[in-house]
Amino acid sequence: MQRKPSINHEGEKMEELNKKLNEKARKQHLPFLLLGIVLLIIAAVIIGPAASKTLNARNLAECTELQLITGDTYELKDFNKVIGSYATDQSGQYFVIYREIDGRFMGLYLKGSDKTKAELIVDDNQKYLNHEADDFSSQSIFVKGKLTSMTEEEMRYFEEWFTDSGWTMNEVYDSVYFYTLNTDEDDLSTIVIGAVLGVIGLALLVYALKELVGGGYKKKALEQISDRGLSADRVSAELSTAQSFKGADLARTFLMINSGNPAVIPYDAIVWLYGYQHTTVHKLYGIIPMGKNVTYSVKLVDRNRKEYTITCKNEEESNKILELISTMTPYAIKGYSDEMKATADRDFQSMIAFVDQNRATGSN
Repeated sequence: MQRKPSINHEGEKMEELNKKLNEKARKQHLPFLLLGIVLLIIAAVIIGPAASKTLNARNLAECTELQLITGDTYELKDFNKVIGSYATDQSGQYFVIYREIDGRFMGLYLKGSDKTKAELIVDDNQKYLNHEADDFSSQSIFVKGKLTSMTEEEMRYFEEWFTDSGWTMNEVYDSVYFYTLNTDEDDLSTIVIGAVLGVIGLALLVYALKELVGGGYKKKALEQISDRGLSADRVSAELSTAQSFKGADLARTFLMINSGNPAVIPYDAIVWLYGYQHTTVHKLYGIIPMGKNVTYSVKLVDRNRKEYTITCKNEEESNKILELISTMTPYAIKGYSDEMKATADRDFQSMIAFVDQNRATGSN
């Protein structure tokens, strides 16, 4: 009479299997955890200073001369003293603004809808300056940006706007600051980049913790083992001697694919297998070739017509995995052709029947 395994023995084997699965989970998901932490740190480093500057931006219209520091972020809130435009480029437009606090003029660079709004304010203010209206424009803008020193070219256009209006150079230098509130160089884009990195980092962190601490990977693997009718004893024993690769562990009677959703596949469930090579061509602006990237994998299709992919480090590893699985499945269909793909799509049962016949007759 065969003695049934003791409860302690089964418990020990399950504990041993749990340890192996936990180890596999750590090996697979620890890089995601570390990458998530690194991205969150980078996001904090990027967002912190930029957000601080943006949140603490001072009102440029109310700052004294000593408070004007290039590189700092300022805002113009409900501002309507935009009185002219002195230059344009492909993206935006340069405007002349007037600061009542000290009677000085400065530059302002705007794009998009802000530029359009400023043009309307300029039209209103020209009517006021020409005594055709009673006050400055009733329209206003609210913008933020970095205070930058004017380049030589910007200074030239800025000076010309005044001299063309009849000012002498001495009057210009007595009435202007050669600064520009440059809304093209504010911290918003920096904050957006940091936020994107933070979201990605948080997603990776949550995913890794779910799989590691929450036991997600182990739970999925145990479900696969149960669905395949494999015992903990058998799986634990075979994993100890399995050949490990980047994308899968090849045991004696089954293989375990290492991915976000682990898959346990007995060799006798495999119907079709083949190597797969994918080439990605990188192009600048979608036109100019900038190199290519080639990835290798092994594709498997089981009796339920479910497809699996084993990712491989290189072509050599792909060929090695194909060779080992082929040895374990001498009866399975190997290699890829358009005819095979058409048969699989049209009549997969005939492929199963062919494999079963090979198994029964011992042919390959």
